[in-house]
Amino acid sequence: MKLRILALQKKINVSALIFLFLFFLFNIQTNNSFANTLDDARLSDIPTFSEVQNRISEINDDKGLGDAEKKEKLKRLENIKTFLTKLDMLKKQNKDLNERIKNSELELNKLTEIYQNTEQKFDKIPEISNLNSNDVEKILDKAKAEFSNIQKEYSNASDEVNNLQTLPERAQTTITQNQNSIKKIQDNENITGSPQNIEDLSNNVEIYVLTFENNLLQTQMSSLTTLQNIADLYNKIAKIKLNFYNNYVSALQSRQNEILSGAVDKDVSSTYEESKSLSVKTTPKLAKVEEHNKKLLENINDSKQRNIQLNNDSHEVISALTQVRQMKKSLDDQLSALNRSLVLSRLLNKAQSIIPNVKLKYDLDETIPKLNLWLYELKEMRDSLFNIEETVNDIIKTDPSLEVHREQIVEFTKKRLQLCNDLYQEIANELNASIALKLNYDELNKLRNSIKSEITEKLFWIPSNQPLNIDFVKTSLPYISYEISNIYSKLKSDDFIQDTQITIIWLVPAILLALLVLALRKDIKNYLDRLASRLDRKNDTLWITPLSILITAFKVIPSIVWRLIVGAICVILLLGKSEEQVQVISMLLLHIAFFVFFINIFNPNELAQRHFSIPPQKLEKNRLFIARIWNLVIPILVVANITEIDSSKIYYDILGYLIIILCSLALIYLAITWAKDKYIAEGLSASLIIVTVVSILVPLIIIVMMVTGYYYTTAKLINRTAFTFYTLLFYWLLKNLALRSLYLIDNRMARKRLEILKMEKKKSATVRKVKRALRFDFIGTKTFKLINAILITFTVCLMYWQWNDLASVLSYLKTINLLDTTSLVDGKTIITDTISLADVLLALLILGISVMLNKNLPALLERFFLIKSNNIQKSTGYTVRIVSSYAITALGIIFAAGTVGVKWENLQWLVAALSVGLGFGLQEIFANFVSGLIILLERQIRVGDIITLSDMSGTVSKIRIRATTITSFENKEVMIPNRQFITSALTNWSLSNTVTKLEFIVGVAYGADVDKAKSLLRQIIGRCPYISKTRQALVNIQSLADSSINILCEVYVDEIGKRKATNDYLCSETLRIFDQNNIEIPFNQMEVKIKNLDKEQFLSDLKKN
Repeated sequence: MKLRILALQKKINVSALIFLFLFFLFNIQTNNSFANTLDDARLSDIPTFSEVQNRISEINDDKGLGDAEKKEKLKRLENIKTFLTKLDMLKKQNKDLNERIKNSELELNKLTEIYQNTEQKFDKIPEISNLNSNDVEKILDKAKAEFSNIQKEYSNASDEVNNLQTLPERAQTTITQNQNSIKKIQDNENITGSPQNIEDLSNNVEIYVLTFENNLLQTQMSSLTTLQNIADLYNKIAKIKLNFYNNYVSALQSRQNEILSGAVDKDVSSTYEESKSLSVKTTPKLAKVEEHNKKLLENINDSKQRNIQLNNDSHEVISALTQVRQMKKSLDDQLSALNRSLVLSRLLNKAQSIIPNVKLKYDLDETIPKLNLWLYELKEMRDSLFNIEETVNDIIKTDPSLEVHREQIVEFTKKRLQLCNDLYQEIANELNASIALKLNYDELNKLRNSIKSEITEKLFWIPSNQPLNIDFVKTSLPYISYEISNIYSKLKSDDFIQDTQITIIWLVPAILLALLVLALRKDIKNYLDRLASRLDRKNDTLWITPLSILITAFKVIPSIVWRLIVGAICVILLLGKSEEQVQVISMLLLHIAFFVFFINIFNPNELAQRHFSIPPQKLEKNRLFIARIWNLVIPILVVANITEIDSSKIYYDILGYLIIILCSLALIYLAITWAKDKYIAEGLSASLIIVTVVSILVPLIIIVMMVTGYYYTTAKLINRTAFTFYTLLFYWLLKNLALRSLYLIDNRMARKRLEILKMEKKKSATVRKVKRALRFDFIGTKTFKLINAILITFTVCLMYWQWNDLASVLSYLKTINLLDTTSLVDGKTIITDTISLADVLLALLILGISVMLNKNLPALLERFFLIKSNNIQKSTGYTVRIVSSYAITALGIIFAAGTVGVKWENLQWLVAALSVGLGFGLQEIFANFVSGLIILLERQIRVGDIITLSDMSGTVSKIRIRATTITSFENKEVMIPNRQFITSALTNWSLSNTVTKLEFIVGVAYGADVDKAKSLLRQIIGRCPYISKTRQALVNIQSLADSSINILCEVYVDEIGKRKATNDYLCSETLRIFDQNNIEIPFNQMEVKIKNLDKEQFLSDLKKN
């Protein structure tokens, strides 16, 4: 017994001892200053509760006091009442504590004896195989009641253990706060020391109570070890009883299930034998009638079996729910008492490992509707059997030969009705049990997920280990010695050998597969070479590259396996349980497989060079660097995986701590060396700077986090960062595979085009070749962008799945408030709205996503419309691009503003002011804005249209919300406000039809053959390539002019831009053809006569004029 007590006493909370030494050493001077505090605030000066109540009544009856003064005094007296209530509670705690400390040795001895007796008494459950149904039911009810009481007892004991574990941290915080409050009161110069002064009385009471609380906490800390030993014994005794009754209840339920199953099976067998004998004596048809009863009895049996299973599951769920509720309560207490301390980290880690996880083998959401449906069908069956005589008549009516067996059929029908009632009751019970189980199960999962999320969040943001300092160095050597001795003792234990055998058996298939690949390595290499020789040839196919990827993955299996064996040996030495070993080795297999595979395909003359046409120089430069990084990253990943799977040992895992730091330092050295060599060889570049900074910054961040004690957080981030990197590599592989496939399709189409060139005429084939090539390039580019978008979406989903379990840790950012909005309610300042760091980061993320979408999504939407050559579709695409761009910008701003707390009630005055401004100074801008929306939606003008507005013609090049850009025929860009397009007359030459009429007038001499001229003009018009063939050209005499007969030609041009070319063609051809056919085109003639005058006459005429 003494040895057991000594063993328990060795389990002293190390953090408590450290706290006691440091805290009392730090506060020794402060304690001296407050040594006489209780004497200063003498107990005789402390009023009783009734005295304070009398003072309150006196103040309320005093009419001479002002409202403000009366309110202040009453507030002080209420404060005194609060402290007096607290003092009574502290005195009771102090009395109980002193009594417990006084009898601690006796209590320890008594509890040790009870603990030994409990181990013996509750070692095995009683024999229950011979119990009947009634006995089992009575004992089960009693055991369940006892189990419920033990759960409460264990819950209280666990609370006491947790309370004592967190006592050092809470005591430090409380004593420091109390001393600061006492010092603040004593430094007040307005204290008179008179007990009649309510303010002084309140200060004396507060000082006395706070000092009393400090002394009580110091007493508790001085006896912490003894109190912890007592609490541990209570907890262990309760846990033994809890496990016993849990197993006892499960065994009783199993026995009850066996008894019930046997009874029902006996009933079914009896019914079957009765039916069998009856069918021999009578007819098989009568036996068929009885068969329905047998099925009903079997359904009753099945329902009872399900009810038993539901009761068992309900017991398990309720037990887990009780445990989870207790964990939730303890967790809330720990979080409120401890703040980012190592003790809190250890408690949370322990709680995380014992969260119960109950999984039902069936889906209650499907079961409950089915049960409701069965009840409805059974009710209809019962109603149909209610009239026995009518039911029997219906049975005989179907087979008149059964009339002679009417009495037997009546008995069968009565029995069927009874069985329906029994089945209805069983299913109703099953439904009630299912509903109750679902409610408890949903609450269990909700609480469990809440606790798990909260623990994950807190563990992520608080340090899990002691920061790197002198104390850490002093404790490292004992921890390292303990780990080494633990490994040595583990190697000698039988359990370790058994677990290792299971792990080795799991590795055997991988080793055999590696040996098989080694035997076939030459054949595999030759086959890969043959596949590579078919690239870019006629026998090249789409499956060659995927098949090469699979064979390459198969080829590197030996390299993966021998590395896996080395890593597995390390894992086996560090972990004892086979399940944990297999989990870590599986993760190690994934890490090794990715690195080995990609390093292999980056080798010269391998898959990346052969199939993806990546230059070998580029591959060789980075392959060795990646290989060196891999040798240092793998140990870090192994330690991170071990830490995440078995985080309970993280506090003394010095070997893993050193491995991560040393490998990170080596990574920094490797990155600096690589950057130096790269700079000497190629010089400084932006890519070199980025890669170097990232390569140095990542391991440096890991070192800083480890040194500051964030070991658990580092392990979480390392694993997910590695999986994110693998996802990006997988995306790179699939993207290059898609590019390779599209390239192969392009080559096939090129070969077909060459065959067409040989079969057809060169000119026409060349035209078709160009058209088809352009079309495929367009489709190929769009196809790759679509495939790439799908791959990116898939990659993002994978990354979200990898980081999803840490999404809850971001809620911690909500606790970091950057701005608070307060309001005065009932004279008190209340915080109404807050803007946290999470809100700001989310708003920035929304704006970033909006900018990214604004750059890519509108253009992508426009391209869907540009696939068609129709001008209307192209214009629609442009409208969609502009409108979607403004919509994305507006929605991004609205959502970002809403995230940081900008609400409509905060903006309504701004909107009202803007409305007034629009009505006066901004009405033109607003008019242009609305007109721009009308133009984009109604599409009365589109990009590319040729328009005429206010004697200015040109082509629409841009349409914006405020103004539209027109490129005139002189190649000038003119910005026109959108309002003018709505309020002015606008001519759109290509709105719905680009065909326009062109009038061409030709004058011929009166002596010319007019009919022949008209015939020649029709021939000229028919040969013009720019004139529309769908509209009939008209050639008529327009007028008889002074010197010519004017012939009017009305022709229709397909496109606006061809009008000048058409006019030029008609004029040129008309001059040439009319000249060939001697048809004169008259023109105005002028006769000039020159008269010679003598000098005297010229001067005379000049003077006259």
